[in-house]
Amino acid sequence: MNITFLAQILQTLAGFIKKLVSVHQTDNHEKGIDSWIHLVMNRIPCLIMTAV
Repeated sequence: MNITFLAQILQTLAGFIKKLVSVHQTDNHEKGIDSWIHLVMNRIPCLIMTAV
């Protein structure tokens, strides 16, 4: 299976983010957008666009 570098980074981040969310209970009162979706859909594209 051919996995891109970005997919490898996202897989690594997924476990790390899930652990942080469970420790700090940041998604207890979320209403539709959890921490993972916010990171993937909002923060990572912003970081990529500013790096280019």
